[in-house]
Amino acid sequence: MAMRGRGLFNGSIPPKCLTQILASVDFSSWDSVWVGCSGTFSFERAIGGKYPDKRYFGNDVSLLSAVIAAVALERPIEIEFINDLAHLEPRLAGRSFLDRAAAVILAMTVSANHPGKSLHSRKHWDFYLADLDAALVRPRERLLAMAKELPLADYMPGDFRDHLQRCAEAGGGFVVSAPFLKGFYENWFKFIHANVRWSEPEFRTWDPDDFPQLLTTL
Repeated sequence: MAMRGRGLFNGSIPPKCLTQILASVDFSSWDSVWVGCSGTFSFERAIGGKYPDKRYFGNDVSLLSAVIAAVALERPIEIEFINDLAHLEPRLAGRSFLDRAAAVILAMTVSANHPGKSLHSRKHWDFYLADLDAALVRPRERLLAMAKELPLADYMPGDFRDHLQRCAEAGGGFVVSAPFLKGFYENWFKFIHANVRWSEPEFRTWDPDDFPQLLTTL
């Protein structure tokens, strides 16, 4: 599900890192697990696989995370394709939310791998749009598979520091992989957020220089 990154950090947590975390942290005493910057929910799925009895609370500000959580929790959200993706709207009219969510994944993947408006990029878009039903099969199956293994009790769209405050009030344990690049969310999701209308949550720009303060808060 994670898209190819072009920078130092693309948001995907390496499997070896997850293995190290599971070996180094004893989650058995945690009443609940609250994850900030869930992304594709790597923490929830990894920790949940070893500690299935815990309650997991995800969080993020991206549309990618929102659609995954919506499928997992069976809580559809309103999504409308606009601007450069407006041509998808009539073709998705009357379809299920799962198809609409799969279209979001497809659009994110194609735009990440073939950015810009060159003839080369347009040819790739045309290829997928020529048979949209076939193009949606893989992202739809991936969403269903991920939802099946995602033990979410709830999901909060918004700033991970607000999620941390809710965790503190609930007496839970907090896990976060805050981006190592300033403006990471804004740049990575620029295309999809500019071409999809949804209830985009408010959040504060994260500056990696704030890591010491974050550790103090934790």
